[in-house]
Amino acid sequence: MYRFTVTWIGAVICLAACDRPDSRPSHPEMAGAGVRLVVPGDSSQPAAPSTPAAPTDVSSFCGIARPQHLALVLDSTARDPRIALGSDTHSVVLPAPMHRALMARAPGFRLWQPREYLTDIGRYAGPWVNERPTGYEFNERQALSVVIGDFNGDGRADVVLHGVGDSLLLEAALLSHADSLQFVELGAVPGNRWATPCIGGYLAFIPPGRYSSVEHELEAEELLLATDAFSSVSFEKSSEIYYWREGQFLRYATGD
Repeated sequence: MYRFTVTWIGAVICLAACDRPDSRPSHPEMAGAGVRLVVPGDSSQPAAPSTPAAPTDVSSFCGIARPQHLALVLDSTARDPRIALGSDTHSVVLPAPMHRALMARAPGFRLWQPREYLTDIGRYAGPWVNERPTGYEFNERQALSVVIGDFNGDGRADVVLHGVGDSLLLEAALLSHADSLQFVELGAVPGNRWATPCIGGYLAFIPPGRYSSVEHELEAEELLLATDAFSSVSFEKSSEIYYWREGQFLRYATGD
């Protein structure tokens, strides 16, 4: 059974967990601010994009029971991204500018699916209550490979996505602005599949508040968050909070 050094903080899929040397992305101490894109409107109707197939050689250790699928959906009428919860499918709805920017960088992009994650994430990745884990919680803020939040504090919803396109493994944040969209690339590796059968890390929403790993000697000071953030935890690996400050994502270690 796995237990983290933080109380309930979940996590971002870290491509550095890949075992192959050529599958390891570079994560600088401060992720770059990305490129701001001014994207015109789109008159197309809501539609689900075509996506590459998921790996078929998953082991018995892979597969979270519910939901069975995460669908990436284009909605040209949407102003902000959102997660629509369902019994077997959770839909990640993207406005046209976000969807277009994502597909331009990684054509055929799809989210990592629940069946591709370690089964134990569904059992032991949540907060502990009475010494028992509650499991990963799917909600309108988080769904394993996606987190919705107002990371830059402008009152508009932003989204962080982890997945794979036709030829690129991609971690990216799409930040809304009044008249533009900012694409922040957190990691990109050529390829079309995960290096190992099961994905051992996941994304989780982090609300504003105070966080500290000083007692574990991971950071020198506590972190005071005034805006939403997201976290990345990998089993038996590091966990970090990613937060937006002064035009870039910074990282705060919460476990190792």
